[in-house]
Amino acid sequence: MEYRIVHHKLQFIKAAKTSRNVFTTRDIRYVLLTENGVTGIGEAAPLYKLSIDDVDDYDIKLNEVCKQLCENTSLLDIDLAKYPSIRFGLETAMQDLVNGGKRIPFDTPFVQGNSIPINGLVWMADLDDMYDEAIAKIGQGYSCIKFKVGQHDFDAECRFLERIRTLHNAFNLEIRYVMFEYITPLI
Repeated sequence: MEYRIVHHKLQFIKAAKTSRNVFTTRDIRYVLLTENGVTGIGEAAPLYKLSIDDVDDYDIKLNEVCKQLCENTSLLDIDLAKYPSIRFGLETAMQDLVNGGKRIPFDTPFVQGNSIPINGLVWMADLDDMYDEAIAKIGQGYSCIKFKVGQHDFDAECRFLERIRTLHNAFNLEIRYVMFEYITPLI
C-alpha cells in the first residue's frame, strides 16, 4: 500500500464564530491510500484552537502513521488517542479502499438518497442576524435548531431564545445550544 497526503484550504462562504475564534478558512488534509490500483480517501482535519490534535507536529505524526500503515502495521496497534482526526481520516480512507475507492465508506440509506434528520446550526453573530438565520432554517424545514451562544449578555441571549420559543413550541421545534463547548438541551 502507498499513501499520499494532499493539503487543502477551505474558504468559508460565511465566517463561523465560536467562543474562541472566528473561522474564515479551514486547513484539511486528504489522506489517499492506494493498493492494487484502487485509492481510498479520508479527511484528517483538526479544528484550529479547538481540537486536541491541533499541534505543531501534526503533519509529522500524520506522515509517521501513514508510513506505519504502509508497512503493514495495524491501525489498532498505533496509539492515536491524542490524534482523533488522524484516526478518523485513516479509518475512512481504509474503509473507502476496502469498498473499492467509490468515496462511499459505508453503504447506508443516506448514501442511497434517503434523508436523515439533522439540526440547523446557527453560528454566533449579532442577535438579530442569529434570529433571522434561525427563522430561515425553520422555514427550510429544520425541526431542531442549535445555537452557538456565549458571546452576548446572558439575559439578552435568554430573551433571544425565548423569542423563538414563543413562535415555535417544544412540540414542533427542538432548541439546543452550545456554550463553552458543551451541548445542552433547552426546554
